[in-house]
Amino acid sequence: MKMRREHRWANLVLSGSLLVFVAALLAVTIALVRGKLLQNAQDFGMALVQSYAIEEAMNIENLETSVQIASQYVDEIVTDGGDPAQVQEWLAGYFRKLADTIGEGLIDIYAVVDGSIVAANPWEGDADFDFRQSDWYTEAIRADGELVCGEVYTDAITGEKIFTISVALEGEGNVLAMDVCIQDPRMHNTLHTLPENFSYYLCDRSGGVLYVSTNWNKTAEQLQRYADYMLAGIEDGSLIGYDSFFNDPSGVPRSLYTTIGWKTAGR
Repeated sequence: MKMRREHRWANLVLSGSLLVFVAALLAVTIALVRGKLLQNAQDFGMALVQSYAIEEAMNIENLETSVQIASQYVDEIVTDGGDPAQVQEWLAGYFRKLADTIGEGLIDIYAVVDGSIVAANPWEGDADFDFRQSDWYTEAIRADGELVCGEVYTDAITGEKIFTISVALEGEGNVLAMDVCIQDPRMHNTLHTLPENFSYYLCDRSGGVLYVSTNWNKTAEQLQRYADYMLAGIEDGSLIGYDSFFNDPSGVPRSLYTTIGWKTAGR
């Protein structure tokens, strides 16, 4: 009888040990599978945000090409003795063709010829505008024929965030420039492929939000604060691990995927 009890107790101990081993093995397996799924999700997110950054860069490169082509034509007009009125007429036609291709209101093209602003779409006060103090002008002159893609700034006329692509022309002090409205959704036309419940942030070098695609109905100030939080997490590394999470404004856990160049972030 005593031997049977001991045998039964040994079986119970063995069964309990096996149960603990199986439970531990299952926990390790779940952790490994979860980690692999999270790593795969991060790989997908990083590839996605990188593709958007490439598209952003390609859109800008296409506009830079348009500026380069226009500069050659304007140089020919001026070299052949054309006056500012002829330059304005050509720019207006070129502007209409570009607008037909990319849409109205996305760009504005103009030139400095013989010390005066010549615009495809003249704006009020352009005759009094001191272009010589503008970064797009001084940087183009210093670049000596190389294209310059300037930093984003607030347009004094429209109040919108824009950047300017500019290039010095052959005539002394002459420059061709194109303003680009970075906040226009048509500049980011690939975002229709953004997965459901993802958000997309485009920021400038200093972290200022330039463009956002999100389902949240938040003010620009609220979105900027949220972007500041994400960017801080990128800088200190707390939000870029494959297993890093944070709560969105709705309290839903999110992951962060980012790339540098055009500073983009998708979640």
